[in-house]
Amino acid sequence: MVGRARTGRRAASSFDFFAAVRRSRWLAAYLLAGPLAALYLAAVGYGSRFLVATIVNLALLALYLAATGVIARPRQAPTLRVARPGLELAAVLALCSLLALRGISHLEPVDSGQLGAWLRQVDESAASGARAIASLLPLSADEAISLPAALLDCFWLLLLPGAVFFALGYRPRGLGFNLNLWWLGVPLLAISAWPVLADFAASGIVAWPAISAFAVGSALLAGLSWEFFYRGLLLTRLEAGGLGAAEALVAAAVTQSLIQLPAHLAANGYDVVLTVAGTVASPAAPAALAWGCVFLRSRGLTPGILWHGSPWAAFPFV
Repeated sequence: MVGRARTGRRAASSFDFFAAVRRSRWLAAYLLAGPLAALYLAAVGYGSRFLVATIVNLALLALYLAATGVIARPRQAPTLRVARPGLELAAVLALCSLLALRGISHLEPVDSGQLGAWLRQVDESAASGARAIASLLPLSADEAISLPAALLDCFWLLLLPGAVFFALGYRPRGLGFNLNLWWLGVPLLAISAWPVLADFAASGIVAWPAISAFAVGSALLAGLSWEFFYRGLLLTRLEAGGLGAAEALVAAAVTQSLIQLPAHLAANGYDVVLTVAGTVASPAAPAALAWGCVFLRSRGLTPGILWHGSPWAAFPFV
């Protein structure tokens, strides 16, 4: 079993995002990077949609975090156990490198060698298993895409790293699977469901994500995987490695964006400028901060997982 815990250099307490922005240059710079990247895209001919989207997404970030501050009153947050900070951070960063190489291995112009071929083979085997599971269920066309993708996330972000930390002596509660402030995810989910209400008000017809149990299940599975890896593992180990909460929050968000970069590059037709600047200005940037702040406030995965339960993105503007 995991021995005595070690934590980062700062004691765990209820995280205040707005105070952290004033104290941390890294967090302030990260917030400023999105609008600057969007301005650059507009200046070089990609239009103003990224700028509008970035402003709206930052406003949504402020709304969600303000709501979090009102709903969950400040209190001392429990600290997750980190027994061997150096070893565990090295293990998580190795897993991050593996995930990045997995993305690179699918880029057509890149020769990733034998390791890339092995990663593609593993990825295809896991994807085949996910599709086989999905084929047993009565899914719509959209669900037949979203559920296998969520199951694939579970393999790479939950089962594989979970096995590593199980071997290190951890059990679920020590990795953030607790009920700390679990109810915080419910009002955040209700607030972020506003696109469903807007669609209903405009057309009188609720789109399928609002009523599909399989769609909600897919979103919860994806949320479980992403929250476990990027918040429960990466964020806590960065803190235990010596970073402050705000700096660890930024580092985890940047790492998440870098891992997604190869997929965005392929989706953008290998346009490097659009991919790099668009990734900085995308909804994923403020979303990573929002979910990270909820985790820092609760020191549990449950609120973030529940918040992921809406098939509608918390930050819908691209």
